[in-house]
Amino acid sequence: AFARHSDVAKEAEVSLSTVFAYFPTREALLLAVLRALSRWALALAARVHRTELPPRQALYEHLVRFADLVEDNPEYARVWLSWGMVVDKNIWRAYCTLQSKVVQLLAETVRRGQRDGSVAPHLDPEDIGLLIVDEEQRFGVKQKELLRQMKLKVDVISMSATPIPRTLQMSLAGLRDISVIETPPEGRRPVKTYVG
Repeated sequence: AFARHSDVAKEAEVSLSTVFAYFPTREALLLAVLRALSRWALALAARVHRTELPPRQALYEHLVRFADLVEDNPEYARVWLSWGMVVDKNIWRAYCTLQSKVVQLLAETVRRGQRDGSVAPHLDPEDIGLLIVDEEQRFGVKQKELLRQMKLKVDVISMSATPIPRTLQMSLAGLRDISVIETPPEGRRPVKTYVG
């Protein structure tokens, strides 16, 4: 999911031994990449949430800038999205720290909007969150619980083309809501089944 030493050497046009001199372990390399991404993401969020912008406009700009991330900086987007899939304790801690800082900037903007009347007063900025788990079958129960620890009251959408018995049972028992999308995506080829 992340760059290897050889990828960094190739991209930076330096020898592999040079990369190992700076980053002796894969964890050191990953943490350096994630620290650089954190600085970049926090700088982007701070620019958006500057106090000169009206709060509603700042929140909209935040949404637009992070949505544009995929097109404008695909390498940052790839690392950001992959980072959330890593369950290594040190890397996960760094990810949660970054997310907390971004949420804090959002919360300050929401509170500013509440003070000037442009954001609903009943909105709790500390309790805003949505976790989307795609291809749920790739996660175990332990990994999903670790994801939920980011926020205790986070809303979760789990998606899977393959029904998972435990999730399906929870839905049938009324412990979870379930939605079924029966319309295939555009351009999807039909499934061919052969019995031999």
